Amino acid sequence: MKNSDKNTSDLSSLTILNQTNKYISKPKVIPHIDIGELNNGLTYYLAENHTPKSKVYIRLLVKAGALNEEDDQQGTAHFLEHMAFNGTKNYPKHSLFTELENIGITSNIDVNAATYYENTIYTLNLPNNDKKTLDLALNIISDWTSNITISNEELNNERGIILEEWRAYLGPITRLHNKKIAIEMADSQYVMRSILGNPHSIETMSKQQLIEFYKKWYRPDNMSIIVVGDINATDVKQLIKQKLGSIPRPQKALDPINYSVPIKNEWRTATVSEQGISFPTIELSFFSHYQPEDCDARYKENLTKRIATLLLNQRLQELRKIESSSINSVNFDITLAGKETIQSIFTLQLLKDNYDEATKDLITFLAQLKQQGFNSKEVSNKIAQLKDVNEITKTNKTDSIDLVEQFLYSANNGELYRNKRKIYELEKRFLNEITVEDINNAFLSFIEPQSKLLLTTQPVTQQKIVMSAEQLTSLWQSVIATYQPLRIKNEKSTLLPDITIKKGAITKEKEWESHNITEYRLSNGSKLVYQFNNTEPNKIYFRALTKGGLRSIPKDEYNQLRVATILVDDTGIGEISRTDLQHIFQGKSITISTVLADYQQGYSGWANKDNLASMFELFRLKLASSPVSEALLYQSKIETSQYKNTIDGYHKFLSNVYSLRYPNIDTAYSEKNLEIANFTASMLSHTYQKYITNKTDYTYFIVGDISAKEMEKFAATYLASIEVKTQIREPYFMTSVSPKERYTGYFLREPRAEVELYLTQPLKWASANDYYLRLSSEIIEEQLHLTLREKASGTYSVTSEFWQNINNAQAEGQIKFMCAPERVDELLILTKQVLKEIGNKGIDERILHYKLQQHSEQFDHYLQSNTGSLNAMEHSYLETNTPALMFTNLEANSKATKEKVDSVLRDFLTDVSQFEAVLLPQKKR
Repeated sequence: MKNSDKNTSDLSSLTILNQTNKYISKPKVIPHIDIGELNNGLTYYLAENHTPKSKVYIRLLVKAGALNEEDDQQGTAHFLEHMAFNGTKNYPKHSLFTELENIGITSNIDVNAATYYENTIYTLNLPNNDKKTLDLALNIISDWTSNITISNEELNNERGIILEEWRAYLGPITRLHNKKIAIEMADSQYVMRSILGNPHSIETMSKQQLIEFYKKWYRPDNMSIIVVGDINATDVKQLIKQKLGSIPRPQKALDPINYSVPIKNEWRTATVSEQGISFPTIELSFFSHYQPEDCDARYKENLTKRIATLLLNQRLQELRKIESSSINSVNFDITLAGKETIQSIFTLQLLKDNYDEATKDLITFLAQLKQQGFNSKEVSNKIAQLKDVNEITKTNKTDSIDLVEQFLYSANNGELYRNKRKIYELEKRFLNEITVEDINNAFLSFIEPQSKLLLTTQPVTQQKIVMSAEQLTSLWQSVIATYQPLRIKNEKSTLLPDITIKKGAITKEKEWESHNITEYRLSNGSKLVYQFNNTEPNKIYFRALTKGGLRSIPKDEYNQLRVATILVDDTGIGEISRTDLQHIFQGKSITISTVLADYQQGYSGWANKDNLASMFELFRLKLASSPVSEALLYQSKIETSQYKNTIDGYHKFLSNVYSLRYPNIDTAYSEKNLEIANFTASMLSHTYQKYITNKTDYTYFIVGDISAKEMEKFAATYLASIEVKTQIREPYFMTSVSPKERYTGYFLREPRAEVELYLTQPLKWASANDYYLRLSSEIIEEQLHLTLREKASGTYSVTSEFWQNINNAQAEGQIKFMCAPERVDELLILTKQVLKEIGNKGIDERILHYKLQQHSEQFDHYLQSNTGSLNAMEHSYLETNTPALMFTNLEANSKATKEKVDSVLRDFLTDVSQFEAVLLPQKKR
């Protein structure tokens, strides 16, 4: 074949083609990347990347979504996306899934699609990179581009699935979001379109409507294919030309799409409310036109804005300190409102409905910052931090899945793709060039747009009139023009308090070479477990853990300790407030926090090597005192009160379900958790000290990029002299019961049912059994998906999870799905039939084989990471005081057979106790 295709092979500042097929900028050379365009207009993005090994990730981007629909085509783009999986010329009906299963693709994550306002994206994640697999994948992509077949039978079958998808997204958050969009993006096509459509459009969607949309928009010059992974880019490009190059390009040019959101250069104000939303909120937005990042100068501009955003969010916390302020939380963000409009938005969540006062406080703050700007110290500290981050990420490997997302963004938005090396070079260069003046000008660009919107969200039961647009215009002009002195004085430089630490000793006791683990004994008697791991350069993870937890204290103190732990951590570290900590560390990578689970407790932290001493100092301060902020407790009480007034139906439902399954035991869903009005700061501080800091019989874990010699010095200095305090607290174990009668809650405001089937079975715990239960639940989930969704068209998604905790002589399971209320009984019967059939016949051996392959790779990746290794390590040591359980899942996976998995599953499902819980719409009065 004559190679006359346009391409920008081996690019650094890689060029993508815009819709007029003109180059945006001149490319520079770098290997392993190939971006170009076939003769028929289809663009391709190829990258050779070997992380993870053998994997290949493919995306087909079709620049056609809900905005491409006509008024009578609501939901067509999304419906067509579904039909692509229901039959093509070469893969009729559902044979596409059979072909994919034959090469090891069984997960919905690895074969899927999604429709948006501006585009539709098809996903294929390939388990290997052999020629047969790539050939099949590109055959499927080719059929999606031009050979989707639409039969009336499959169309009618799919209606029910899409209706259930529409049903699944119903709820107060969605309704509130839609109300806000209607105001923020008023008079735009975004307001006129619905991605899913509506029940009428779904029920009446015709074959002809789908064909017309398909023929008009699924054309090569409106598509991009992205292939990233362990590939040979040259070979893949030839495959793409072979499979996709012959698709004809229509003579007629693409119709233009209106992505604009009308920008009105004036103040607007509006109020929204929604049943089930109780928190009063203010959102102040500034709208401006989007500029694509199509050159290095634009990259510098956007980097400057990123720095200004980070500094602005730090400064905004000053608003919470204003005396009598009702501001609970405040945040600034820059987001896209559609494809061509920037929305710079300040979001304030309030403790009280003082909307006008909070608005004045915010505008005054913005005037202060406009007049006085950021200071050189805070700017230089932030830039220094970003320089450190840039150097650290320089050596990190780029995962193929991340590269795919970058290509998608470039292809969809017409922006330059820059590889990791180019980004590093630009950041290094620009972080040395950006000045305080640049940062302050970036801030001004956030608030200079004339198009402003003040949007308040108010509880349905507490409506208040807020300032009009005219009043806001006058207030803004007056405050901005008036000199604004700082309302909060610059705080004195805060330092960590001096603490007296008596240095101890550390002795090496044992090495586990097969696990790369060394055990030490500290002079206070505590064990320390160490592992060197440099998968995250310069980062060290630390944990101090002991048995105990929420299930080891009196039941009537469960909620008190839970709340105390949250508020102690939120207050700060010892006597140092969270605000002071921010001033001390200026955004450096360092953290320490409380661990409180059902059966274990302690502390967890991480830091870069340069800050490791500070992290250990914070740990010692954490042990020394545990104050609770009166202000934070008051704030928590207000939030809880607001939430209690509008508890959603699902929370009520779960609260009742868990009270039936775990009678007389508090859980995360217990209504008692909302009873905090009588708590005091001193009471909570005392409870924390009683149960957390007065139990220090820890096993210590240190994992990361630190040598044994360095680690030993830190451990001897900061850990070896900690007083070991023990408490004998016998835990109680949560054993669930299975009521024989179905529980039905009538709390929903949406026309759907939420169905949960709970399974319980007495079973002796064994690590392999637990793993085989979890493995089999994944396989059962796929069978349920096939039965309930594909065959019965009764639900959009279904989840299945089986497990057995190490502390429990009972295995449990949960199956969940949503459906139309009138189909609950039918789908529950089908669910139980699937369980019975698999219990009798066993699982599908072919699917098991592919699952075992997937899990083997996942375990390898997980255990090589710092956090994965640390999690496995702590689990094993807390149960056996050795690393014996670290690789149990990996070993069980390698030894798994159909007979072993079937045996465990059969023991679980035979005469298993079942409890049905169904959430239905409220009864009509």
